[in-house]
Amino acid sequence: MKNKKQNQANKNNSDKEPNEQEILDNSSNQNLDKNNTESEVVDQTNNKEKLKYINKNEEVKPFGKNYYIGLIITIAVVGILVLCLYFYELYILEVKNIYKNLCDAFFIPSIIGVLFYLLNLVSKEGAFDAIAYSVKLVFYTTFYSNIRKTKLPSSYREYRELKRGKKRTSPSFLLAGSLPYLICSILFYILYHTL
Repeated sequence: MKNKKQNQANKNNSDKEPNEQEILDNSSNQNLDKNNTESEVVDQTNNKEKLKYINKNEEVKPFGKNYYIGLIITIAVVGILVLCLYFYELYILEVKNIYKNLCDAFFIPSIIGVLFYLLNLVSKEGAFDAIAYSVKLVFYTTFYSNIRKTKLPSSYREYRELKRGKKRTSPSFLLAGSLPYLICSILFYILYHTL
């Protein structure tokens, strides 16, 4: 009996005016809906801004810390190769013309550095992506029973998109580290033919 009276009282109250708890519940649900749509819009705009920011960083900042480290390593490696070739020609081949020795010693390592730069540039543009994907696919099909459980993307298109998304250091440090040696070799070549 008591339950029937309470139910009728609740129905009468709900017919008359909504109680405070119902008003708070309804307003909080409406606020949540507004906040969800607003947060989705904000998230979408933030993602666009982040993408723009990432793209700006990639374009604006080509000379970062990695660039200078690569430049120093390139200069050191090419310099060591120059010294090795110079002493090889001087003592083992016993070529007595110093300008010819210097021209050869500077030219060979510097042209190798320039060719590595060109190879890296072509690779960065995607010339070897198909070969890399197919080699990985053959490896995974040979050694794994289920390829889809590996990190390899399901299609070549996805693989290329993932490769394009990765931020890479500009290979121009190879060119910048090799060009001074190439210029020196040209100068020694001119001296060799004039003197």
